[in-house]
Amino acid sequence: MPQSLSFLLIHVVFSTKDCAPILGATIRPALHAYLATVARNADCECYRVGGVADHVHLAAQP
Repeated sequence: MPQSLSFLLIHVVFSTKDCAPILGATIRPALHAYLATVARNADCECYRVGGVADHVHLAAQP
């Protein structure tokens, strides 16, 4: 019995303007939680959100 399987994982990287290190350690947890909530509200499964002072990574499945 033939079947077709697929799995699409999207990796999105957001960067600050001019790669300025403005995302401090105090704001990052709230920002990551917000991005995960936005992804889930768009009916995406959010696997991982993370980043450093000048960029954020988001891994989600549509």
